[in-house]
Amino acid sequence: MRTRIWLRRAGGALLLLVAFSLGVSLALRSRGAHRYLVARLEAAFGRPVEVSRFRFSLLDGLRLQANHITVAEDPRFGYEYFLRADRMAAGLRWHSLLLGRFEFGTLSLTRPTLNLVRGIDGHWNVESWLPPPVPAPGAVPPPTTGYSPARLYRIEVDGGRINFKRGPDKHPLALADVRGDVEQESAGRWRMNLEARPFRAAVTLQEAGTLRLRGRIRGTSARLRPAQLELTWEDASLADALRLVRGRDFGMRGKLSVEVTARSAAPGEPSVHSADAPASSGEAVDEEGAGSPWSFSARARLSGVHRWDLPSRAGDPRLNLIVEALLRPNVRTFEISKCVLDAPQSNASVVGDIQWATGISPQFRVLSSGISLADALAWYRAFRPGVTEDVALEGYVGVDLSLGGWPLDLEAGELASTGARLRAAELPQPIGISRFGARVEGGRLVLAPASIAVPASAPAKGEMPGRASNSFRLLGALGPGAGSPSPDRKGWGFEFKLEGQTERAQDLLAAARALGHPFRRGWKAEGAASLRLDWQGTLSPYTANTIGTIDLEGFRLRTDYLNRPLTIASARFELRPDERRVTLDGVEAFGAQWKGKLRRPNLSVVGGLVSPPVWEFDLSADRLSVAELDRWLGPRARPGFFERMVPFAAAAADAAVRDDALGALRGQGRLSVDEIAVSPLVLRHLRAEAQVAGRAISLRRAQAEFYGGRMEGSLDARLMSEPHYHFQARFDGVNLKALSGATVTLRERFSGGASGELDVVAQGIGREDLLRSLEGRGTIRLRDAELRGFDLHATDLENSLQRGTSHFASAEGAFSMANGKIKVEQLRLTSLAEGYQAKGSVDFSRRLDLEIEPAERQENGRAPGAAHNGFRIRGSLDALEWTRPEPPVAQR
Repeated sequence: MRTRIWLRRAGGALLLLVAFSLGVSLALRSRGAHRYLVARLEAAFGRPVEVSRFRFSLLDGLRLQANHITVAEDPRFGYEYFLRADRMAAGLRWHSLLLGRFEFGTLSLTRPTLNLVRGIDGHWNVESWLPPPVPAPGAVPPPTTGYSPARLYRIEVDGGRINFKRGPDKHPLALADVRGDVEQESAGRWRMNLEARPFRAAVTLQEAGTLRLRGRIRGTSARLRPAQLELTWEDASLADALRLVRGRDFGMRGKLSVEVTARSAAPGEPSVHSADAPASSGEAVDEEGAGSPWSFSARARLSGVHRWDLPSRAGDPRLNLIVEALLRPNVRTFEISKCVLDAPQSNASVVGDIQWATGISPQFRVLSSGISLADALAWYRAFRPGVTEDVALEGYVGVDLSLGGWPLDLEAGELASTGARLRAAELPQPIGISRFGARVEGGRLVLAPASIAVPASAPAKGEMPGRASNSFRLLGALGPGAGSPSPDRKGWGFEFKLEGQTERAQDLLAAARALGHPFRRGWKAEGAASLRLDWQGTLSPYTANTIGTIDLEGFRLRTDYLNRPLTIASARFELRPDERRVTLDGVEAFGAQWKGKLRRPNLSVVGGLVSPPVWEFDLSADRLSVAELDRWLGPRARPGFFERMVPFAAAAADAAVRDDALGALRGQGRLSVDEIAVSPLVLRHLRAEAQVAGRAISLRRAQAEFYGGRMEGSLDARLMSEPHYHFQARFDGVNLKALSGATVTLRERFSGGASGELDVVAQGIGREDLLRSLEGRGTIRLRDAELRGFDLHATDLENSLQRGTSHFASAEGAFSMANGKIKVEQLRLTSLAEGYQAKGSVDFSRRLDLEIEPAERQENGRAPGAAHNGFRIRGSLDALEWTRPEPPVAQR
């Protein structure tokens, strides 16, 4: 019974509370109550306030709710709102209510947006919001702004946003998802505990990390003095951190964490950085605390740093940074008393200061007892693709440099090292670098000559040691003006020179390949080389240019798109700023000995677009064979039966690499060949304009000597897995006796002179495939021709074909080629006594099938006598068969 009574009483009390809360909420909708509450909020915030509606709640304490609240800005900082929130819940202070005062206790803001503005005078809009510090005795109080200071005790934020502005310009950086609280511990002393997610407008971030701010401040109108703040930035990616700072992706990946502690002294108090240290010369402490220095200590950790398109590795570089500094605003100085960079095997320290009273004027000194070259290689590997896992660099470098001015210039200092070694699996022995050093001279860091020793090959038994010294000399400079012809050029540049020779150029190429700089993908070389190279460029923006000469001697070169190695007896490569030049003197390639020159511009622009560079050449060879050309340039592994049935079983990846490499090959120029063989025919003293585009080779305006006569024409060859050829030619004055002598079966069969035209296409590999696929048309004209083996003039109706020689003063005709045969469409043979018309075919095994008729039968249209009827010859030249065709039915 008592339980029911207590339940009824509790229910009744709850209903009374709900009814009272609803009643107060309805009462707050009145204009008078609305104006009164808005006035109380304006007194609390010190600025004009707009609220759409008020509500009241007793269930979670004596709390007043305001929906869609907007706090106006101080006109000195613009006319955009100072604070805006979807909802604000304000707790009332019971103690103040009992004393007859209406004051807010805790303010809870839901999804607020705060604009922090820094004016052109250096003051922040938030300085006039919170209570100012109590001025020192006799001090002049700061000027009032027309707004009463805030009377807030605790502010809670959930899902907020903070924008930053400088005057009317809004900064792209902002803070989102702000959570935490700001509480007034005592008069003018505030404790903060906030966390937020940084972001930047118009930039997509994935792992921006979390910012946490903890600490205490006292009196914002005294510019946060005294203050003790701790800022941490955790779980941030290096890529997003750089996007936040610069607004773009620099292609770097890794993890970043930062811890910063900032302290400032109260106005008139000594520096918290060094309480016993005297103030800097000319430093005065003003009453607002503007002269009070800020001390900073920071720690930053970088881990897993690598380039965006490279996989993460366990050996990716790490770096720790520890900084202690002092900011003196009144003299505009930032002093770095300690800055230590630690890597796994290296460390360096930096001290100095930055002054900006009359322009930016930094001054730094960099000291290090040992920077490991292994750490330098780790950073290099993290940003350079293709560096092998087995390459290692041993050695240390000591640094003592002084830098100053803006942009930074080298003022004094030096670098020193006891030497270094480069190891790689492809190297038979390490490449050694002698003791080297560098000194600042004229604002540049000048490298003293250093010696690089390349391992020499051991001479074979009974062979004298090589003359090559197998060493190189390296020198250079780094700094403003280096690498530039103008000494007044701004920005840092570099210039390095390498001179020397080696009998094992393959070791240099192996070292470059291990460091991610292959000479050419799929190229292999070995032999002796002499280098004189000069690298020049700038660091920002990065540019590099290589000039110099490379001399090769006794060199062998293999490439992906050549099936056999080139043997270079002597060659010189000239690297110029605008072009590359090659001089060949004794190169064995394509079965011939070559000499000549090649030239290629560094950049080719056609129609505003960059196109692959084209080589220009003037080459000569002693003897060239079409069959040998296919052996060098044709695909090495043509598909067999299995690959045709199962195409994916072929080595597609290797073929794609070769096709890409060969597809980029472009060239044009003059070609001279003493002798070119298209079996069984031979052309001599060929001169042509040649073009090379990948596997396509074209000869234009070709002229050659052809068996006592001249030949002019063109050739298009596509050396794919199934080579294609297109040949067009005109020939004149060809000696038939010499031409027939090229073939054993036709030797001594023909004589006379020939001229004509020819247009044929063919495809395949080898003579049989080419003859089988041969198609085309042509014309021929003969003078004083003789055909040995039978005598047409002695042939009559009753006798068989007579042995002897057929003489013709002239002959002309047209023919076509297809299906392994030459079809004689019309051939007119004229001698002193009579003439003949012939048609038929001749196959490539030299078997004839010709119908021959006297020429007068077709000239006058009348039927000749039986003795003048035509006849037919078949068979080879050594065994011809003679037959007489049957007369027509009407004749019989």
